[in-house]
Amino acid sequence: MGGGSSAIAPEEQSNRSCEKRSKKSNTSSSTCCGCFSMDGHYSEDEEDIEKRTLREEARSWANNFERLLRHNVGQKVFQEFLQAQFSDENLRFWIEAEKYLNMTEEERMKRAKSLYEDFVSSISPCEVSLDAYHRNQIEKEMDTAPKNLFKNAQEYIYCLMYRDCFPRFLKSKLYKRLCR
Repeated sequence: MGGGSSAIAPEEQSNRSCEKRSKKSNTSSSTCCGCFSMDGHYSEDEEDIEKRTLREEARSWANNFERLLRHNVGQKVFQEFLQAQFSDENLRFWIEAEKYLNMTEEERMKRAKSLYEDFVSSISPCEVSLDAYHRNQIEKEMDTAPKNLFKNAQEYIYCLMYRDCFPRFLKSKLYKRLCR
């Protein structure tokens, strides 16, 4: 390659820039950017890794309902299942009650009424399956909107979902497909 200029083959340029990125990120793995290993062999596809990881996570939900509810994908899949069963209002209430726990006093004062109207009121289009005791307990404290206003009702709904919806979810095609 005469003429004084040093021409570099495109593959070599790509490898050099990839090596630079690898050195900058201080990774000790043999892959530089996730697309191929430094020795020229293709590494496992990221999508395959994500699927395997999600499959393992989904399998763990069978023994841990709380983990299912706390996992972003788990919560979405469980909600999708409940929507197909026309019973996702309990999960939506549980999620909103979780958010309510972390609100400031001012935010709680605003949100308490809408949560009551959306889920607790007997005339709500999305009424959750609360007994009279829990409904009355909320109604008594609505004006002050304490942090724990929905806590007992949330725990009650959690138990209902755990005993009724969760076992059906674990038997569903949706869950089984996720575990494959």
